[in-house]
Amino acid sequence: MSRLYQDDYGDAEPWMEGQQAGALKSAIRGQRGQRLLRDLVAGLDALPTPELFAGALEDEVTGCCCAFGAVRRYRGEAAVPLWFHPAEKDLDPPHFAEPFDVAPALAWQVVETNEGWSDSNMEAARRQRWKRVRAWAVRHLAEVKP
Repeated sequence: MSRLYQDDYGDAEPWMEGQQAGALKSAIRGQRGQRLLRDLVAGLDALPTPELFAGALEDEVTGCCCAFGAVRRYRGEAAVPLWFHPAEKDLDPPHFAEPFDVAPALAWQVVETNEGWSDSNMEAARRQRWKRVRAWAVRHLAEVKP
C-alpha cells in the first residue's frame, strides 16, 4: 500500500529518523494532536460496528471507514472538507494533515497505526484494527488536569 510511511533513510542520514520521532512526539503533545486523539477515540466509540477499513477513508461497499474516516464522521463532513473522494484508494498521509488540522508526522502515524500491521479488510482484521487504533489513541491521550 502506498499509504504506509517508509522511514528508511539509509546510512547517509540516520538523524532523520530521530527528527521524525521528535516531530511525532511534539505533534501528539500539542493542542491539535490531542484534539485529534480525543476525536479519534470518540469517533471510534460512535461507530455502529467496531471495525476499521484499510486503504481508503471509506469503503462504499461495506460502509466501513479508516481511523481518519471515523474522525470525519464524528466531526461532521462539513467540518472536514476533502478535495478527494472518500473512497479513493491509496492516498498518502499528507492528504489528511491539512483537512484534519494535524501535523504531517501525526498523520503518518495514524495511517501507520491503522494499516501498518495488515492491509486485509476481512471482518476479523477490521475488528482487530479497531482495537489496535483505539488502544494506541488512548495510550497517547494526555491526562486532563482539573
